[in-house]
Amino acid sequence: MQTQPGTTAPPCVMVGPTRTWSAPFGLPGLVRLRSERTPEAVALVDGSGTLTYAELEAESDGLAARLQLAGGRPGDVVAVCMPRGRAMVVALLAALKSHMPYLPLSMDDP
Repeated sequence: MQTQPGTTAPPCVMVGPTRTWSAPFGLPGLVRLRSERTPEAVALVDGSGTLTYAELEAESDGLAARLQLAGGRPGDVVAVCMPRGRAMVVALLAALKSHMPYLPLSMDDP
């Protein structure tokens, strides 16, 4: 949805199974808010361990900065080909923070 110059975009709302969240900055904004409120809370768990919200925020910010330093611009597509896990979540969040859509690729494809 596009807005006319001088107007504001309607607020984004994300609906979960038990709660509706106002998300004016999308998923990256929700993660940032959570990391500010409860930085030591566990955000992710996989076979190699856990990641807190503070760690998720720091790692995704770092990767977002590297994407931009590598020449990535808002609107560029980030191809993501990696196994599911913490690193993948960090990569997807970094792409969103950089305003870059991501394209998940199967590791089984040539």
